[in-house]
Amino acid sequence: MADLKEGTAPRDLRAMGTDPSALAHAARQEIHGG
Repeated sequence: MADLKEGTAPRDLRAMGTDPSALAHAARQEIHGG
C-alpha cells in the first residue's frame, strides 16, 4: 500500500494542489480501481 501511495503522490500533488485530503481520496480510488 505504501508503494501505491508513493507512486500516485507526485501526479496527485500536481493535480490536486497538494491537498492531503484529496491525495488520500485519490489513493483510495486507485486502490479500488478508480
